[in-house]
Amino acid sequence: MYEIAFPNLGIFIEHLPNSIRIGNFSIAFYGMIIGLGIIIGLLLTWKEARRTGQKEDDYTDYLIWGILAGVVGARLYYVIFRWDYYCSHISEIFNLRSGGLAIYGTIIGAVIALIIFCSVKKKKFFLMIDTLIPQLALAQGLGRWGNFFNMEAFGRSYDGLLSMQIRLDCVSPIMLNQEVLDHAVMINGVEYIQVVPTFLIESLWCFLIFAVLIIYKKHKHFNGELLCIYGALYGLERMILEGLRTDSLMLGNTGIRVSQALSGLIVIAAVAGFFVLRNLAKTTPDLQPPLAVDDGNAPAADTSSEEGSADRNDADTDTDGGKTAADTAGADADSTKAGNETADTGTDSVKAENEAAGTDADRGKTGSETADTGTDSVKAGSGTAAGDVEPAASGQTEKASENKDSEETK
Repeated sequence: MYEIAFPNLGIFIEHLPNSIRIGNFSIAFYGMIIGLGIIIGLLLTWKEARRTGQKEDDYTDYLIWGILAGVVGARLYYVIFRWDYYCSHISEIFNLRSGGLAIYGTIIGAVIALIIFCSVKKKKFFLMIDTLIPQLALAQGLGRWGNFFNMEAFGRSYDGLLSMQIRLDCVSPIMLNQEVLDHAVMINGVEYIQVVPTFLIESLWCFLIFAVLIIYKKHKHFNGELLCIYGALYGLERMILEGLRTDSLMLGNTGIRVSQALSGLIVIAAVAGFFVLRNLAKTTPDLQPPLAVDDGNAPAADTSSEEGSADRNDADTDTDGGKTAADTAGADADSTKAGNETADTGTDSVKAENEAAGTDADRGKTGSETADTGTDSVKAGSGTAAGDVEPAASGQTEKASENKDSEETK
C-alpha cells in the first residue's frame, strides 16, 4: 500500500522518506531543501548585485545575520501563538528538530536584521531588499516541498483533481482536525485522509511570484517597488490558502487565524506603500533604482550613485561655465561692436569739424574779399576807408584764427 498519492492524477508513492541517515545522525529533507534554497538564493543575489553595481560582500555579510534572525523569528512567532502549550513545556522551545517554525516569523526576523544592517553599514534598505526579495519567493517555493516530505501543511478535506491522500498513521496529530477526520476514506483496509495540497499550490504560486519579479526588476521605477509587488501577491495568496489550512495558529480564543489576518494587513500595506514610495522617489535620490552595469565594470555599492551625482554636478558646472564663457564672449563682441560704432562716430565728428573748418575758411576768404573792397573804397574817400580798414583787419584776424583751428583739427 502507498503512503501518499494524488489518485486523480494517477500518482502513487509507496514510501516517502523525510530524511537520510549518516551513521546515527539523520538529516531531514526539509533542512536540505532550505539549505539548497539559501545557496541558490545567494548565487542569484550576487549576480543581481553585480548587475546593479553593488558589493557582493555586503550580501554575504548580511546572510549570516539574516539566517540567524530568520530562524529565531520563525521559532518565536510559532511559540508566541502556541504559548498555551509551551508555557508548560519550556524546554521544548529550544527543540527545533521537533518542528514549529513559521515562515512569517522568518520574514519578520530577516527584515529586522536587514534594517539594523543597513543602519550600521550605511546602506540603502529598499535597494537591498529589492535585490533579495525575488530569491525569498524562490526559497519559499522550494521550502514548501519540505512540507511535502513531512506530510504537513495541507488543507481541509477535498476530493477534486488535485486531491491528495495521506495514510492516516503517517500524519502528525497536530495537523489534524475533526473536519478532516470525518471525511477520511478507507482503501483496502487502510485509512487515508483526503485533503487540499496547499503546500503544492503555495509552492507554484511562489515560483510564479519569483518569475514576475525577475522579469519586472529591469523595468522598476523606484527602490522598494519589488517589495511592494511581493507583499501584495504573496499576501493575497496566503490570505486565501490560510483559510484552508488545518494547522493554523490562532489569535487566542478569537477564532482568528493569525497568518490570515497578517496577510490581509500586508496586502494593504503593500498597496499603500507602492503609491507612497512612488511619490517619494521623485524627490528622494535613495529611492532611485540603480543603472545596470557590466559585470566587469561594476562600481562599489552605494557610492556609485553619489559619484554619479557628483559627476552630474561637475557636468552642470562645466555647462554653466561654458554658458558663462559664451555670454562673456558675446559681451566682448557687443563691446567691440560698440567700440567700432564709437570710432565711426569719432570719424564722423572729425569729418564734421573739417567741414566746419572749410566753411570758416570760406568765410575768411569772403572777409579778405571784403577787405579788398574796403581798400578800393579808401581810394574813393578817406572817411569811408577808415571805416572799412577795421573790418578788413578783423576779417584777416578771424581768417588766421580759423586756419589755426583747422590745422589743429587735422
